[in-house]
Amino acid sequence: MESNSNSNNTDIELNNINDNSNLSINNNNNGTRVISRNNSTTPKITENYHTTVGENVEPEKEKQLTWNEKFKKILGLDELRSKKMYQGVIIEFIGTIIYVFISVSIVVSCVNYYVYSADYNANSPLQVILNTPDSVISPKLTITVALAHIIVLGLMILTTTPHSGGHLNPTFTIASCLTGFTPVFRTIFYVFAQLTGSIIGSALVKSMLPDFISERSVLGACLYGNSMTTSGVIVGEFLFTSFNLFVAFNMGSGYSKLVPPFIISSTLAVSFVGAQGLINNYFGPGVNIARCFGPAVVMHDLSSFWVFVVGPLMACVFISLVNHIVPPHSDYK
Repeated sequence: MESNSNSNNTDIELNNINDNSNLSINNNNNGTRVISRNNSTTPKITENYHTTVGENVEPEKEKQLTWNEKFKKILGLDELRSKKMYQGVIIEFIGTIIYVFISVSIVVSCVNYYVYSADYNANSPLQVILNTPDSVISPKLTITVALAHIIVLGLMILTTTPHSGGHLNPTFTIASCLTGFTPVFRTIFYVFAQLTGSIIGSALVKSMLPDFISERSVLGACLYGNSMTTSGVIVGEFLFTSFNLFVAFNMGSGYSKLVPPFIISSTLAVSFVGAQGLINNYFGPGVNIARCFGPAVVMHDLSSFWVFVVGPLMACVFISLVNHIVPPHSDYK
């Protein structure tokens, strides 16, 4: 390095600077100008994302994905290497076990309270009551179950949402997949975890009970009496599930984080009251495929389970079509 000095203004020059180097010029306090070379040939860029109110900012153009990239994104191939996805699957599995265990326990307890307690002194099993043409479920039983589920489902959604999205329901997961919010592989893992968790949760309840209580309460399974046609149950399941999904997907923003889970659980409670009082001999609606699956498997009676699958799946397709035509609120994404 070679320097040339003057009395007041001294220039310090760096020799052997190639043309591709980055130069910086700094003025010292005494008027000395220093020309130096940066070590890196790549300039450092600092992006400022803060804008002033009213400033005209051109929106950033969204990157156009190739068909191969779109296909990988729909399948969720990248998520197969993600620890977060498997953490979500574990939470869905544990969350469904807990939810189904509490839900089934609530139903069995309410059946014992209102059908077999000393106050009611009824000796007929629940299945006999359901098969009586003129009978409906006791409103006290239905309302108690509904109110309890507002609390239980709301709390479970609230606690599982940060890790898995708080699905706890194959119906919601499949609808989310068809809408484009949940990749295919995550959907498969979630549904498997939910169905498996439901079986374990139901089995845990049954392990606590003597056989005669399990049989007379049907372990809180999804049922319908002889006075209802199969097509009638499918229509009911479709409509009540559509109601629950429509509210869940299209809820607006502006709420506290505590509010949406309990709005969703309230739609389920309203569905219970509407179905079991308006429609004779209908111990539903299922809405949640996993919730119906576990008790049916544990009680070895899958004869009518398919009805509680077809209706919700029809609702999944319907709501996903609605969401594609009128996309849900952007905050949901």
